[in-house]
Amino acid sequence: MEPTTLCILTFPQYFKAGRIYFNILIIPRNLNPLLPIKTGQPAFADAKLEFKVMVIDSLEGLPITPNVSSSPAITLENPVISTRNVWQALKAQMEASDGMKIDDNETKKPAQRAQADIEKYKDRSIRKYLPESYRASFNFVKAKTRYALTGDEYSCAVKNKNQPTTDVSTNRNTLSWGKVVAFCLRNPKLAEKAGLLYKASIPVSDVKLFQKGGWIYTELNTGSDFAALAKMRYAARIPALKGMEKRGLFAAVQFPVYDTAQNNIGYDEILRDAIVYDDGFAKIVHANQPVNQDLLQERDTSNPPLKDIGIRLGWDDEQIAIWYNRQMLQKEEQSGMNVDAPLGVFGYRLDARKTGTSNWLSQNSLTVEIPTALAGGSIPISAAGDIIEPGTEVHPAAHGDSKGDGFWLPMYFASWAGIPLTLADKDAEDINMLKSSKMLAPRPDVPTNTINAIPKKVNHPYRQNPKYALPLRYGEDYEFRVRLMDISGGGPTADDPALNGGEKPVASLHFKRYVAAGAIKISNINEIYDALPKGTKSVPLPDTSIIENLITTAKPILKIKRPLLGYPAVVYTGKYTNPVERLKSILANLPAGNKKKGVDIGLADPDVDFFKVRVEAKSLDMDNGRSENGKDAFILLYEKEYAFPSASNDYDQEFPLKIIYKDLPVIDLTGGFNNTGNASELVLPTSRNLRITFTPIIKSADNDYADIAIAEGKKLILSSFKAAKDETDLFSEIDGGFKAVYLQPENPIDQHKVITTSKFLEINLINSTTPAEISRLADAFNLTAHNLSLEGEKGTRVQFGCSSLMRHSLAPDSSSLTFSSLGELFNHWIIGVNLSLLRDWTWNGLKPDSIIIGRQWKEKGKPLTSTAFPVVGSINVSGTASINALSNPDRSHSRLIFFDAFDPKLAMTDFPYEVTLYYKITAKFKANTVTGYKDITKNIDLPVTIAPRQVPKLISAGIALSPYVADEEKYSSTEIRQRFLWLEMDAAPEDPNDTYFARVLSNAPDPLLCKVGNELLSFDPVDPPLNINAEKIRSIIPGMKNDYAGMGAMQEMLRGDDNGLSNFYMLPLPPGLHANSDELFGFFSYEIRVGHKKELWSTAQARYGRPLRANGVQHPAPALVCNVFRRKTPLISQTAAKTVANGKLEVISTRKSPLITDSIQKITYKNEIIITAPFATAVLNGRNISAMPPQTTLWYMLYTQVRQADGKSYRNLLIHSGYMPYLPKEQVLRKDQLPMQEEGTRSGIAVLQVANIETRLTEMGLPTHMNLSVLCVEMFPMENQWQLDRRYRKEIRAAATAEPLNPLTTGLGNYRIYRTSALVPVAEVCCDDC
Repeated sequence: MEPTTLCILTFPQYFKAGRIYFNILIIPRNLNPLLPIKTGQPAFADAKLEFKVMVIDSLEGLPITPNVSSSPAITLENPVISTRNVWQALKAQMEASDGMKIDDNETKKPAQRAQADIEKYKDRSIRKYLPESYRASFNFVKAKTRYALTGDEYSCAVKNKNQPTTDVSTNRNTLSWGKVVAFCLRNPKLAEKAGLLYKASIPVSDVKLFQKGGWIYTELNTGSDFAALAKMRYAARIPALKGMEKRGLFAAVQFPVYDTAQNNIGYDEILRDAIVYDDGFAKIVHANQPVNQDLLQERDTSNPPLKDIGIRLGWDDEQIAIWYNRQMLQKEEQSGMNVDAPLGVFGYRLDARKTGTSNWLSQNSLTVEIPTALAGGSIPISAAGDIIEPGTEVHPAAHGDSKGDGFWLPMYFASWAGIPLTLADKDAEDINMLKSSKMLAPRPDVPTNTINAIPKKVNHPYRQNPKYALPLRYGEDYEFRVRLMDISGGGPTADDPALNGGEKPVASLHFKRYVAAGAIKISNINEIYDALPKGTKSVPLPDTSIIENLITTAKPILKIKRPLLGYPAVVYTGKYTNPVERLKSILANLPAGNKKKGVDIGLADPDVDFFKVRVEAKSLDMDNGRSENGKDAFILLYEKEYAFPSASNDYDQEFPLKIIYKDLPVIDLTGGFNNTGNASELVLPTSRNLRITFTPIIKSADNDYADIAIAEGKKLILSSFKAAKDETDLFSEIDGGFKAVYLQPENPIDQHKVITTSKFLEINLINSTTPAEISRLADAFNLTAHNLSLEGEKGTRVQFGCSSLMRHSLAPDSSSLTFSSLGELFNHWIIGVNLSLLRDWTWNGLKPDSIIIGRQWKEKGKPLTSTAFPVVGSINVSGTASINALSNPDRSHSRLIFFDAFDPKLAMTDFPYEVTLYYKITAKFKANTVTGYKDITKNIDLPVTIAPRQVPKLISAGIALSPYVADEEKYSSTEIRQRFLWLEMDAAPEDPNDTYFARVLSNAPDPLLCKVGNELLSFDPVDPPLNINAEKIRSIIPGMKNDYAGMGAMQEMLRGDDNGLSNFYMLPLPPGLHANSDELFGFFSYEIRVGHKKELWSTAQARYGRPLRANGVQHPAPALVCNVFRRKTPLISQTAAKTVANGKLEVISTRKSPLITDSIQKITYKNEIIITAPFATAVLNGRNISAMPPQTTLWYMLYTQVRQADGKSYRNLLIHSGYMPYLPKEQVLRKDQLPMQEEGTRSGIAVLQVANIETRLTEMGLPTHMNLSVLCVEMFPMENQWQLDRRYRKEIRAAATAEPLNPLTTGLGNYRIYRTSALVPVAEVCCDDC
């Protein structure tokens, strides 16, 4: 098939006065117009063309040649002439002016053919993001094409920095003829000169013609050049013209003309487009103002744009996406069928007007100022004063990988800034002097850097058509519509009405200011900076962002001015007279010379009428909870507004702001800062790192003139720090400011001992859980502990320091302290310096090495030998808050804790003694001199923590007796003697502050006194621990005195009163026992230690030394108590039956018996002396376990007193001695009743007949009325009768009444005496027979 070389398109313009006006476009398809099209044919530039118009007076079916109804006579406005000179001149001028080459070889390349791109991108598409303004302009539900998207795909494509770049840059210096033709089509005047465009008309003579619409296309006459060549002919659809005198016509799409009918399945949507757009107007127009520097952001106003680009406009987004994909893919989207329907829309023209006005003003219309021509002016193109209206083209773009990712249409198609869309902004060029003659390469030393690019010389041959001028101003409402322009440059005019309507054919927008005010200008900065010499590494330039570098003490004034507002926003305000000329003069009026400096091009922002100063104090790093953005540590103190002075058309006034410094120890960071000074003062607290933010305020930001989001402009931030001069009340002491603690191991073992067991080596490691010792230390100082670390309570800032005497590590922010091992806590005092820093968290008046701790010590009671305080450590108050401190924090103060260590062995020469530690706390301020501050000096007394090293050694023991005291008158009685156990030690304590102490470990009954049973045999007492406070932690604060810790745990042994000549020590009775306690019949195990006397202040754990155990210690047994009394027993006569019952003399019966006479005999009495004494009692755990019967025996000795021969005193004469048996009580038992065990102390009893005693006295030659006294003796067992069962109670009673050998008379010396009683007198009576 012969290749197609020409394409003929017909574009109707309007119907008027019975004629249809249209443009004919004949395009050579990428061939050299100066060369013959083919052999035997002329070149396009030399062709003599004759056109004829073909009319199809029906809209039934697509256009085909058999349906042509007529061919009216055509009238051409521009004749067909040779255009060789035009093409030659155009080629020469383009190659000469731009250095380009128009090459036939380039033209012949396959890549220059349309089919090449169709094949290349057959699987790709052109996509369009539908902005919110489009979707909001009508009842949008969902996109009607798959090429239109509403997600973030477009944003990702634009911002994706990792997008692979596969597109190769084209050679822009070599052009094909196809591109030259495309260049000509963009200038209709040039296209006419080049023979590409012809304006024509035909009469509509038949009144019925086009009444129902039809088709029109252009053909070459039979006699015309190229008539026989294959051509592409396209027809335009004509709407129904019935009853119309005038109507605009527009061919949005072209329809191919075939000779026979084709399958028309894919042309439904194309026909729709031709119908809807046959008036040449866009149907959905939408407008938008950028609200963010990121132009893809449609709602976020947090980052206002820096420059106002005017109003962004878009139209028919989905329709254009459909058209462009149809053109690129040559397919209809809905059916997927191949279609040949060239898009007739080539560009767009914008009309605008103020809301409320009727006339539309074209914002594409231009007036020619500089004539354009070819061949040195011999071929004129346009003359001065001509009106032209170029269109705005919409082009898709690839983002580096068109073959892989396809293309995207722009988010908006145009921006209107108050000047024509088709006109470069000459004012911006002049204001910024962007002419090539005015620009220099900033980095000539790097010639390849694109920063050195100098723009080409630009001519401005056009200007805005003054008829359509429309200024753009803030606060005004505008309306917009869009006219379509066809490939021939035709289309409706600004005066034509839209006929077909649409979803939103007219867009409206309230234009307001979205550009935020710039940063406040402070004249001090420029003045100081310009006066600075050139800085060096050794002498750097002062930082002009610090307020203290901008002011002096004599003149603490900041000179504040409005920020600058640049072009074009300053023009949009409408508040300056001729602002463009004022802007141009900024660079033009710079002084000549080599001294260059940066210049900001702009005028004082007339909308800024106030400025705000925000004063923030830097809290600790990480303390972001009260900051404005939650990302830094600055806390707002206060904000204050100041009003700028102003005058009409002059906004460059200066505001003097006076800086006032104040020393404030604590700022209420929650309640606010109250003292802010007068209307021209700025009050700054000292010793704080301050951030001073200056913010311009636009009060007119009311969402009418300006958006409320820019009420506050760009912030200028300065910093400030001035050290305070007055630091009164810097510290407050906690618990007296000092606390000394002494820790004991939880388990008294070597915490680092290595123990070998079998084949394995086991190390006693600290568990991951927190050791109890660390927890105790933490509790003592109101801290929290974790593993081996200490930190403050939640919400409290704590800064730690620690002496090097304990191996440790501090957190970088000093917020926690970690000990290297648990062993660091033991065998020394840990003294905590515990202070409150009475400054809020923003205060920063200390140097990094903030708090210095010095210490010295002495023996208590002795004077200091030096006034120097050697440094033991420091606290580095950091500028960071820990996470722990940020939990519901109290920012009004901080805690300072320093842990010092003192080894008690330093205070020991031969023996330990109490010590006094003296501390000095010194703060190091950033200020050279401060007032109101004094160093803290404090002392603390510490008790002894070293136990005595001496071990007791027992030499002998004995009993000490009180003096023997007898009745001085007759020696009839004696007093009970007090008896005490004494122990003899090998030596007195070595330390004069020590003595001997003892305690009972256990006691048990004497087995000779016990009934041996399971209870006794299984008794295995466990030695109790020394009952002293474990003192897992001992805490001392200043002012504490001797508390006698541990003194109650052992009994102090009383040294003999021989002035130290001997080492006898009396052992007191065990606690809770008295001299008559039954427990004293048993044996005791004692522990004896050397201990510190109570006068020496000692910890409980250090009170006693190593023990000596003494078993089998027996205290003197309780004194034997002898009871003696007289008893009279009446002898009953035969006539009175009487008995003794229940201890009473009771008459049983008085009835006369036949055996008894009536005479009553005289009653006589039996006189007796009763002697009783208790047996020794065996007690085990408070229970009586004495043997039954008792193992010991009781004996009495009856004495009478006789005077010595010299008559000076009396002597006791033994009358009789006898046995005192134990007689169990008689129990009358029922058959099923068991005998009850007798409780309590068992006693022996002897009943002596007075008559027998009198007989004995008579035998001894003594009167019978002699005074009598009794003494009882208890003997150790003479015969063992253990484990006798109670069932043999009668045998026991019988055995008890059988008197054994008397050990005090016959057997004297053969048996051991256990104890004896005192001599007890027998009560005297007047008459034994009475």
